Amino acid sequence: MKSKIIISTVLLFCTLNQATSQLPMADSLVRLYELGVLSAIEGNTNNAIKTLNAVIITSPALAPLAMEQIGDIAAKDGDSARAIASYNHALNGTGLPPLYKQRLLDKIKVIKGDTLPIEQPTKPEKPKATEQDKLWLNAWNLEMADNFKQAIANYKLAFNLQGKRTEEAHFRHALCYYKMKKYDSTIVYLSEFRSKFPGSSYLWAGLFWQGKAHFAADRIEEAHNAWNEIVQLDPTDYHAHRAMQLMGTTIPNVPLMLEHSARAWLDSIPSPSLRKSLSADDSIALLRGAALLSATQTDVAAFFLDNYELNYPGNLLLQYDLAKAYETAGSKAQAFKAARRLAWRIPTKYRSHIPMQIQSIIYPSYYSSIISKYAEQFNVDPLFVRAVMRQESIFDANIVSAAGAIGLMQVMPATGKNIAAELKEKNFKTDSLYNPDVAIRYGTYYLQKRLTQFNNDLVLTLSAYNAGAHNATKWNNQRKGAEYDIFVENIGFLETRLYVKKVLGNYWTYQRLTAMPGYE
Repeated sequence: MKSKIIISTVLLFCTLNQATSQLPMADSLVRLYELGVLSAIEGNTNNAIKTLNAVIITSPALAPLAMEQIGDIAAKDGDSARAIASYNHALNGTGLPPLYKQRLLDKIKVIKGDTLPIEQPTKPEKPKATEQDKLWLNAWNLEMADNFKQAIANYKLAFNLQGKRTEEAHFRHALCYYKMKKYDSTIVYLSEFRSKFPGSSYLWAGLFWQGKAHFAADRIEEAHNAWNEIVQLDPTDYHAHRAMQLMGTTIPNVPLMLEHSARAWLDSIPSPSLRKSLSADDSIALLRGAALLSATQTDVAAFFLDNYELNYPGNLLLQYDLAKAYETAGSKAQAFKAARRLAWRIPTKYRSHIPMQIQSIIYPSYYSSIISKYAEQFNVDPLFVRAVMRQESIFDANIVSAAGAIGLMQVMPATGKNIAAELKEKNFKTDSLYNPDVAIRYGTYYLQKRLTQFNNDLVLTLSAYNAGAHNATKWNNQRKGAEYDIFVENIGFLETRLYVKKVLGNYWTYQRLTAMPGYE
């Protein structure tokens, strides 16, 4: 029974914190709320109201949720006065998150006939170029023109100024020396960069190019030492995969453990954040979240559980339990968001030993049957489709980008219309892109189209998917014959460079995991 799994999962943290006494009869209360919601869905109104009223009498914590459900029943029956009264009663509950309160207020507005503001994705305002931005762009243009000495001078000016380009300017400054075949200088400057910015997002790239410089200078052992360090720090990273490809090595299989052993491993990781016991307010949020998950009201559950989770960033086992609870409740997007936060919070020194159960929620196999169907139809590797989806939409079928791209594969409406015509599918509507089957079919078709155009070159295919085929063609024409790793670093847009690396990192990780026993 789904509710039993969710309850046991989401309430486990209470047991770990010896706080179950703060949640009396939690199990039965959650089941009672779930029964009331299911009765309402099935149209058994009398039983639903009776059950929900029992929740209200028994549990002040769940009373607001039950009152909202009674309000929904009244609204459906056309009893506006009773619906509004129920929603207002729910609003009187204590400890309600702002987003949940707004949800109730919006329902009242709809009943009163007030117009709700329509949320439109808005493009963020383009920030004004700073002096550092101008220096960086000038340096970039000089580097792309192979004027490395002048590029180095401009990158140096750029990284001596404070701004968002500082770390990247350091990295590109060192990369110019590699392009000039001054490998020792490359290593020196990348070592200085690492010392100065030990937490930089360019750290793995810096280590990778240190290895490349050593390798180019015939210092194979030193190259392998640098590359192996990346592999140990984060074997799922693009640069770790490239390092293993260059060394011709693989890392040991991801450990497959019994569930209790995997949980013990996760809970044994020391955290820089202070562990604390469950507070009374958080226990209420947890109970509400568990009830909503049991009734598969996952988006609303997130209002309570996300805030709750933020209060315990050091408890990695909690992140895992929440991801599993969301997954069991059927919310792929919420499950992956929780799993992704878990991945970020696992210290780098432990990332090469993450058990398979945990890897499987960080790199999930969601929508596998639909992906397999269209991957076979269009002759595309299903793992490649999954890798793109993981980066494009974080498995959220309803996501809309600032640019207006929609759904799991982030297809633009105009592109979707063109694909529908090419596939001879009539009656295409923009809203069709929210449908997982349509989104995956169109996205897979588009990937196949670009793979064919670029002779199965994954870098160019992904560049085209992110930045348009015209840009991918331009970059290819400008840098034909360039060394593979240099070509990737020379992709003309920072967003696209990072996108290509992230998707390829996803793809190679999926390839590695699916070849191992225990991956689901």
